[in-house]
Amino acid sequence: MRKAPPSDLPRLPYAELYRGHVRDLADELDAAGLHAAAVRLRDAQDTFWTTSSEWLGETALALRAILGEPGVPPELARKLSAVLQELRKTPPPGFRV
Repeated sequence: MRKAPPSDLPRLPYAELYRGHVRDLADELDAAGLHAAAVRLRDAQDTFWTTSSEWLGETALALRAILGEPGVPPELARKLSAVLQELRKTPPPGFRV
């Protein structure tokens, strides 16, 4: 059984809400002194990707790398993990509804 995301984190159904939320997390990384991690996350968001699957996949890779870095505050790690959990719900490339 999947654990529900924390109630204080928004569900991310729309691209702009998602992008804004992830940009806010990058700002939090900056504030925590994790500047390289913030740049990595912003780059995944602001680079032009050919497909949305590529964009979301690169964001997931950035999140995994950041979560593996030392010094990520626990509360921020929880938020980053929640976004990663939401990304895992997206269908793989080539999937058609």
